[in-house]
Amino acid sequence: MRDSGAMQQSPDHDLGPEPNVQNLMSPIGQELIAQFFPYEASMAMARSQKARRNHPAELVAQAMTQAKLRTRAVQRLGPIAEKLMFTAEGLEQATRPDVAALRARHFADHGATRIADIGCGLGFDSIAFAQAGLQVIAIEADPITAEYAKVNAQVLELDHLITIMVMDAHEFVPADFDCDAVFVDPARRSAGKRIKDPSKWSPSWSTALALAQATPMGCLKVAPGIDHELPPAGSTTQWVSHSSDLVEACVWLGTAATAAIARQATILPAGITLSSANLQPVAARAISTYLLEPDDAVIRSGLVGIVADQTHAGLIDPAIAYLTTDQRPPASALYAAFEVLEAMPFSLKGLRQRVRELGIGQLEIKKRGSAVDPEKLRTDLKLEKSNKAAGVIVLTRIGLDPIAIIAKRLA
Repeated sequence: MRDSGAMQQSPDHDLGPEPNVQNLMSPIGQELIAQFFPYEASMAMARSQKARRNHPAELVAQAMTQAKLRTRAVQRLGPIAEKLMFTAEGLEQATRPDVAALRARHFADHGATRIADIGCGLGFDSIAFAQAGLQVIAIEADPITAEYAKVNAQVLELDHLITIMVMDAHEFVPADFDCDAVFVDPARRSAGKRIKDPSKWSPSWSTALALAQATPMGCLKVAPGIDHELPPAGSTTQWVSHSSDLVEACVWLGTAATAAIARQATILPAGITLSSANLQPVAARAISTYLLEPDDAVIRSGLVGIVADQTHAGLIDPAIAYLTTDQRPPASALYAAFEVLEAMPFSLKGLRQRVRELGIGQLEIKKRGSAVDPEKLRTDLKLEKSNKAAGVIVLTRIGLDPIAIIAKRLA
């Protein structure tokens, strides 16, 4: 998500003053950032004191802030982040490069040539669009954020393809800029909290949808928990996970939508995509030899039935997204697989006894449809450090009855 309105207060209160991008891009600013990068908290004070002997304290603080953000960004975005400029809010909202590239390829494959990126933030989607060969009109309401986006485009030598404009999303008309595609990423947070009501996003659902439908093809980024009934008929909603982490959902519109496909789940970096075509209901069955936990993108998109069909599995409960089968499932990015050792009604005393009898000392706890606090349970189980076996406890329910499944994770 990139904020299409004013910058919000960063949740990182320890990141120092708001950086000045021009000062930081100067030779002195870049040299100072290099002195602090990669950021090490244990060395920060000594490095800061040394730098302040020759440079203004404010510039040193800004450089240290930037080094800290870059260090975080490299962990999340990869080596490309070593060259780029960040704000705390912008980093939180930045699209992962693999996900941005996936979206950019989709637009390019469908014939887009000139795309509007509305609410561009620090410019990571714009960068991906440009790298895919598209001309980009990037719209950002906040002047500071827009300045950072310009610098990032210049650093990557993509500024000849990316035009960044300071403008409110409500004022932008794609046709005025000869755009044949639009990507809209509404702000879905306020004061650090998620905004669940799409009508209160910025721009609102209705405004964002109108913008995304203003050209032959469009894409509207949404919250992964979006109501399946909200996207319009003829659109395709795609949920994307990366390394088992559900990272986003988006609604494809116009010629960018996939005909007769309402929902898709894409698993990265495996590059697997499932679709809702010919989706069959899944029957419930008793817990068997193996337990499967589908990827969150599969669950949120309502495509658990495809995994069930591929693995000859059934749901343990009609309302719980765990599958069970008596056939050992092949390794797959679509799900995590476990061998069931025992399934029992939830009881702390009984569970503690069985964990000890099985020699489990290294424990992973998962839950779905359970009110039990996993960390409190871990403490209450009083695991014996001398036990070396690894195990998994799955806290869930069948009907209204809470159960615990003791299992071991399959490679």
